[in-house]
Amino acid sequence: MSSPPTTTTTTTTSTGGNQETPKAIPPAPIEDKSAERIKKRDPGNITKVIKCGVVGDGTVGKTTLLLSYITQAFITEYTPTVFDNFSAIEEVDDGKLVNVILWDTAGQDDYAQIRTTCYTNCRYDVFLLCFSVVNRDSFDNVKYKWLPELKANSPGTPFILVGTKTDMRDQQTGGSPTNTTSSPPIAGNNQTLNNIITFKEGQKRAKEIKAFNYMECTSRDSSSVAKVVLEAINIIIEKEKLKRVNNEKLWKSQVKKEEKESKKEEKERAKYIEKQKLKEEKSNGSVNNSNNNSNSNNNNSNNNNNNSNSSSNNNISGNKDNNNSTPNKSLSSSSSSDKKQQPSSPSSAASPSTPSSPSPLEGTSPKQDKKINADN
Repeated sequence: MSSPPTTTTTTTTSTGGNQETPKAIPPAPIEDKSAERIKKRDPGNITKVIKCGVVGDGTVGKTTLLLSYITQAFITEYTPTVFDNFSAIEEVDDGKLVNVILWDTAGQDDYAQIRTTCYTNCRYDVFLLCFSVVNRDSFDNVKYKWLPELKANSPGTPFILVGTKTDMRDQQTGGSPTNTTSSPPIAGNNQTLNNIITFKEGQKRAKEIKAFNYMECTSRDSSSVAKVVLEAINIIIEKEKLKRVNNEKLWKSQVKKEEKESKKEEKERAKYIEKQKLKEEKSNGSVNNSNNNSNSNNNNSNNNNNNSNSSSNNNISGNKDNNNSTPNKSLSSSSSSDKKQQPSSPSSAASPSTPSSPSPLEGTSPKQDKKINADN
């Protein structure tokens, strides 16, 4: 808040002795930041669009709540809504602008099919599940009607449980939202008090249905409505932050996992290479041994061949010597036998080169010789 402008006065004395009137120094001009605000709200600077669906029974104040947020004014006239949407630009904590689109839906059963189409086509990011704190039927329908509908059409979408018309509860309970019996109601009776839902009841129901949060508001106070809308925006912002953190953690864990697997693969590869080397060395050693054995076998075979060749050569030379000596002996023996058996004759002596013909008496026994001689 700027301080009020200050003024200073100066007094001067002229030569005539007349005193001049004080002069006020104008304050410094106030800086106009409207252009900067408009620039910040420029749709071109919007970083995200958030779609928020508003559901709940008819007459619980959904449309009035949205109009109070947009216009910052309280609308008393009730107009049943079939399908409508409102848009606003909000600045989040980190200075970024988001465009929040609020979808108003009809709560009557006659429009259930239209709501189903809206769930499918709009794809809401967050819901405001509304009930009236002075209408217990709408409070019960939160659990038995609207929660099953949200789960069936938008499973996993976060939602806030919102109690509306707190101003009417304050009127009926004497201004005590948490204790309906602390003071007598301004208007109504016991039946009216039984329809009132306290803040603790709302918190308990929110916990039962697993709502993200429980909040209360009145359309007569636009700031209370703005808190509800900002809470819905923050849910999505925090959800994305958590998602980024989880993704970062997941990414880091994935990197660690990949590094661990890579080290494991390197170890396995090193073991495999070492195993292959040992296998190759073993294979080369067996090949060398077989080659050495083969060479030794070849050498032994060559030695055996040489030995057999030498023995065969010795046999051949021995046979030659035997052949050379045997004819002489046979010739000498045959000549000696011829000398003994054949009588010497002049013809044989005269022609020694002529081979002698066998005598008729050769090859006969002594008895045959006697017989032959007797015949002669």
